[in-house]
Amino acid sequence: MSAQARLRIAMTVALAAVGAGCAAGGSSNAGGNPASGSGGFSGAGSGGSSAGNGGNSGSGTGGTTTGGSGGASADAASDGGGNVDAGAMDGAAGCYLNMDPAPPLSFQDKIERSPTPFRVRAQAIPSLVTDQWSWTVVYPDSSFMHPPAVNNDPTVIEFPLSMNGSYVITAQVNNRSLCTPISRSITVIDPLPTEFAFRVFPPAALTLPVQEFRLTRQKVTDGLLLDAQVQQVQIFAYDDVQQVLPTYLQITSPGSTLVIEGNTQRGLVNVPLLLQREYDLLLIPSRAFAPKLLIGTTATLASAVKSLSFDPGITVSGQAQRDDGSPVVGARLVLRDGARPSTVGISDGGGAFSLLTRDGAVSVEIDAPDGSGLPDAQVSAAAGIVLGSAASALTLTMRWAALPAGALKLTIHNSDGTTAASGAAVHAELTAPIAAAGVLTVHSPDAPAGSADLTLTASGSMRADAVADGNGAVTFGALPAGAYRLTVTPAAGAAADAAITMASVAVGAAGATSDVRIARKIILSGTLQTESGGSSQGMRLSAIDTGADVVTTPSSAVLDSSGHYALTVDPGRNYKLWAVPAAGQLLARTVVATLTAPAANQTLGAFIVPTGVRTDSSVRISGPVGDALVQVFCPPASTTCVETTLPIAEAITAMDGTFNVVLPDTGATAAGSGKI
Repeated sequence: MSAQARLRIAMTVALAAVGAGCAAGGSSNAGGNPASGSGGFSGAGSGGSSAGNGGNSGSGTGGTTTGGSGGASADAASDGGGNVDAGAMDGAAGCYLNMDPAPPLSFQDKIERSPTPFRVRAQAIPSLVTDQWSWTVVYPDSSFMHPPAVNNDPTVIEFPLSMNGSYVITAQVNNRSLCTPISRSITVIDPLPTEFAFRVFPPAALTLPVQEFRLTRQKVTDGLLLDAQVQQVQIFAYDDVQQVLPTYLQITSPGSTLVIEGNTQRGLVNVPLLLQREYDLLLIPSRAFAPKLLIGTTATLASAVKSLSFDPGITVSGQAQRDDGSPVVGARLVLRDGARPSTVGISDGGGAFSLLTRDGAVSVEIDAPDGSGLPDAQVSAAAGIVLGSAASALTLTMRWAALPAGALKLTIHNSDGTTAASGAAVHAELTAPIAAAGVLTVHSPDAPAGSADLTLTASGSMRADAVADGNGAVTFGALPAGAYRLTVTPAAGAAADAAITMASVAVGAAGATSDVRIARKIILSGTLQTESGGSSQGMRLSAIDTGADVVTTPSSAVLDSSGHYALTVDPGRNYKLWAVPAAGQLLARTVVATLTAPAANQTLGAFIVPTGVRTDSSVRISGPVGDALVQVFCPPASTTCVETTLPIAEAITAMDGTFNVVLPDTGATAAGSGKI
């Protein structure tokens, strides 16, 4: 595949990997770049470094390594990420506890505050299947939490880093008094505003995963050293009678936003992964078998998938009912334990459904059938639906509440106010959640005799879609009463100036009637000026609609000799204005403004495009790496870099491995690398 083709593919959110020839994204870890000794898993705004390579193992000392880093012998402390000390072990009994953050982090790192949960893994040495783990995390404000297990593995937890300061993490094995509890601390700081995430797509011939480095502009000039310590993980699945089971797979890693996808439909999927990294492997079979979520280092996953087979899972059955007990036909139910879903249960003519899941603490999502007038319902995992490893079945009954409701009748006109806007699509969404959409009753046949069923209140949300008929008429059946936001999208073939139109309406028990006129598109005009006073001619400015309710094509304009632009947009929609310099301009890609489009044409004030700094670097392993695609992102929690989802620079390495990009001039002088 050419570098230009990879450039186009890299603009997508996920990498698809299908069959034995799948495109492999991945991660980077120890041995990142020569300046910092750190790499990171690919994904905008995330990077990292080795979680420490210290520790001793083997040699008859009872040593171990956990998560690929920081092992320690039973008679010597380690500070290579494993952080074992004398207070966490009982030498006489040969029992001690070990704790590691997910690679590539170590407890010695200062961790940047991030929306990504922080993952920690513990290990008892020796470990017993009867170990009963408990965890406590004390926050900087002295509040605390007992984080739930990840994927029902009591040795792995995650928790949010919501504030700066020192966090204390304590793990203990409750039923083994000789295993002294272990505590470790981390320091959380503000996101470093002067660092960038450099994502490298190696050429296909190297069979290396995508790798990422978190570096300042000054430090990246030392070069990016790819991690070549890779293991090919081969994934193929069978059912419980050893028949081939086509399976969708998704690979992610803690602290990263990149997703690797594949499917065994066409055969074996071979994915290169870095040895020192921890991954989550989600497997969703194409037939009636409950999905699985495997977590661990590359070696752990490679071992787990050597003989990957699926049993059907735990059967969950039940009823979907209206408030009067009559059946709801076509409701869709899914249970989720974190990232792992169940199969989908769809209620039949009698309201009965059945699905398959696995053990764990699950949330419940119930999508009401279109046209039913019922809200979608949700019950969080915190409500207490837990399936143990020995669970054989579960019964759920969802009964929707009797909510005040009324019909909504709309007439959609074109912008002339008279002709019908036939074919226009209308999306209606309740602006506030429904606190009590219904009651979910949970019955476990495995519960002790005489145990009461669990009764939970389901919250709700309401969304409905319809298309205007030949007269422009749209009728929604009984909708739960409340304030609705309407999004009207003109039909294909409508007038060129017909705009996506926003409106609102209040629906009461008596219903509501409203006329909606399709708005005309408006023009936003203005100028872009450079920070240095130089020419901005040739730059491209795009208005990107940030709404999630419809998919639109950005409106773009190339600046003329005066730096002038004119963008055609839809009134009332939210936009970010994304400026991309022309080739050769020493200017930085940036979001120059975020705004809500006004109702009429408007000339905006002049926006300033920041001066960029040419940054030269290189990519290499043992030698130069040519034809590699390099993308640069701002960290996702950056306080100074407005755009964190689009690449702010891109380049393809020359055959000698060199490349150059233009980055924002942050004015930073400090050197160093950030770590996820």
